[in-house]
Amino acid sequence: MRRSLLRALLSGVAGSMVCAGIGCAMGFDWRSVGNVAFQGFLGGAVLGAVALFESVAWPRGTPTRRRLLATCAAVWVLASLLCLAALVESLYARGFLESFDSDAARERTARVLHQIHSEPRLFAGVFAALGLPFALGALARGCALRVPEQIVVSALGAIPPGAALLLGTRLAPPTDSRFCFAIVVAATVLLPLAAWLGDLVEQRSWGSAAPRRERQRLLAWSTALSLLMLGAPAAYGFGATAVRAREEKRVALQTLTTQVRELVAFGHYARAVALCVEAQANDALDSDAWQLGWSWAEASWYTGEPPPPSWLCDAADSYRIFDGDAFMREGRVRIRLEEGDFQGALADCEYLEAVGFPPELLGPRASAHLALGQVEAAEADLRAAERVELSEDLEAEVAEVRARLEAARRAE
Repeated sequence: MRRSLLRALLSGVAGSMVCAGIGCAMGFDWRSVGNVAFQGFLGGAVLGAVALFESVAWPRGTPTRRRLLATCAAVWVLASLLCLAALVESLYARGFLESFDSDAARERTARVLHQIHSEPRLFAGVFAALGLPFALGALARGCALRVPEQIVVSALGAIPPGAALLLGTRLAPPTDSRFCFAIVVAATVLLPLAAWLGDLVEQRSWGSAAPRRERQRLLAWSTALSLLMLGAPAAYGFGATAVRAREEKRVALQTLTTQVRELVAFGHYARAVALCVEAQANDALDSDAWQLGWSWAEASWYTGEPPPPSWLCDAADSYRIFDGDAFMREGRVRIRLEEGDFQGALADCEYLEAVGFPPELLGPRASAHLALGQVEAAEADLRAAERVELSEDLEAEVAEVRARLEAARRAE
């Protein structure tokens, strides 16, 4: 256990240097270089976990073919999941270091996690490609191959599927795809060397049984050639299918965004919110739909419905903007009157009164007071409205409220 932890530490330092070097070569800014370097350091946990896993899986002697293949598959899954965890953790750390705000860092991480949930094929493909060199390295080591032969086997098995998936399809943004492919190429070369150095540091051997070199070499090479001939087409087909599904979802999302924005423009806020909630229930949203998020936030602000989720739109900022816009407040007064939210309409009127109450809202405020049984306040608003010059429509509105007021008094 201590030696595996030492290997994890040393490989983490080496991984940080490799990732930072690749980031510098690709022209990343200093924050991005620090981010990928941190990913590489956390990726050292992958090598430490794999070393510990091998110690448990191969307790003595040369492992059998079945155990080798089982270990290879398990290492593949383990390495893919740990690489994903390293990405999420590094994004949280970067978000925290940029603002020293844990809430902002959690919000950014939540957006990434929702992106993983909404596009599982993308992340499954990318991190499966990143975990494949670890799996092939474990297989080659278990087959007792020498380091140069391990590099060739890993390169034949990992690089063609990685190129087909990451470079042959638009599964991920171009910069991310090139970076991940560079990591795959570097891993096929450096992981066998790192494992060999780790064995020297740990002074570790796999037992005293004589390795069945010919049989195990055939297994390693047949696996690599199978991945070369079958893995690359399968990876390309997987990526192309995922890209096509994502494009279809994006077109549907663009159509939904257009519908919601039109509904908001014409004042049909309740219908707009209903469409957004339905799309969220059907898992048709992702964190890139920021335009829909703002329209959703505006519609929910008008109707008083819950805001959109934080991973889609920063509802707190949008609500502050909406709250400080007097024109939007004026519009919400009438909407709340139509929906029967008279207390909410008066609350907006109180805000507008503090910043300069428009005479056009004297009639709506009188209507809200009257609906709540505040007859004297309604009378005061109507008298004030009759002393100012209003358009014909607004004068008719004031006259209609006056008629309702008189009818209420006669009913008393």
